[in-house]
Amino acid sequence: MIFKYQNLLYNHCKAENKTKYSNVECNFSFTNSYITINNILYKLFYFLFSLPIISEILSIIETFILVVLSYGEVPYHLSYIMDGNRRFAKSINQPSKTGHEIGSTSLIQIIHFAKTVGVKHLSVYAFSIENFNRSEDEVKLLMDLLTQKLTELSYKITNSNKSSYKSFKGIQIKIVGDRSYLSSQVAAKVKEIEEKTTIKNASDVFFNLYICCPYTSRNEIFHSMKTNIELKKKRGNDYIINEASLEKEMFLSKYIPTCDYLIRTSGATRFSDYLMWQSHNQCAFVFSQTLWPDYGFTHFVKNIISYGYFKSLYSWNKLETIANKKHPCSTTNHAQRLDIWKYSLFQASILEKQIFFPIKIISRALYSGKNEVLYKDLKIAPKSSSITERN
Repeated sequence: MIFKYQNLLYNHCKAENKTKYSNVECNFSFTNSYITINNILYKLFYFLFSLPIISEILSIIETFILVVLSYGEVPYHLSYIMDGNRRFAKSINQPSKTGHEIGSTSLIQIIHFAKTVGVKHLSVYAFSIENFNRSEDEVKLLMDLLTQKLTELSYKITNSNKSSYKSFKGIQIKIVGDRSYLSSQVAAKVKEIEEKTTIKNASDVFFNLYICCPYTSRNEIFHSMKTNIELKKKRGNDYIINEASLEKEMFLSKYIPTCDYLIRTSGATRFSDYLMWQSHNQCAFVFSQTLWPDYGFTHFVKNIISYGYFKSLYSWNKLETIANKKHPCSTTNHAQRLDIWKYSLFQASILEKQIFFPIKIISRALYSGKNEVLYKDLKIAPKSSSITERN
């Protein structure tokens, strides 16, 4: 059975790492030996993992782990803030373009990983409206790269009947954001890509990819408010503005209203005005120290296991609360406490969906170390802060 899934991933280790290998050029910096060593190591790393034998073995191992994860709890809507492309390129003495190209290759890998474990919706922060403040050359570079990579991806999706592109079957691409900021050529291109990848029969859709470009939450909320006011003027008292009407006119919310798991790479601990409306309800946040081009299989698996653990813990506590309501005197009666435990266990399907719960508990019990922090290493205090108390 595992070989069936392995074919669906079309030996991604070889294909994607070969692409990364060809993008990284050997550049030597005599003034900074650390960057030179990084450059050589990355080139060697991508070369080794693109070799046929190594990539075949890795594909089978990785696919086996992903299939196991698919039986656990996975986010319905997974989202990424893809940050760190320029810093990655600088760390290996490469131009910014190389960082963005390798970052786009990492996205293809994450699409395969997410689709295999059972994620239905994947959204990525590709281009912020604030990014138009960058130099004209960089904005043009990013837009050209975006249309190029989306065109390549749409070609693979539309030709998914071919054996080498089978893993792209059932994928839809949606461009989310304020397209008035895009040039006429880019706007026409993204519209064409959307139309090409749109699947008419809903039962044939296995995976939805949302490219947020150009996007900010403030602009999305403003757009929704403006549309609602216009509808109110047009329909009068027949139209009521409420949370549901606002959500209906959001760029992303008309496809998927909430986000379950939001991950930001590069170590930055801010949301950068992304999915502020969609992440309001039981959304888990992760700020990864890894730069986006470096974000790969191990980081993805770690995050999915972490999500499964916290989801399991939330489900356990919720069902235990329900059970306690049924047995208000359980604290003094051992038999009733046992009844609560049985109720929580079977109703939450711990053995099926929460398989990572005991593993996390054991790892936490074994870990007792503390990190020492020096005063000089502390970050500058923020101008304002907000504290949320959770019981």
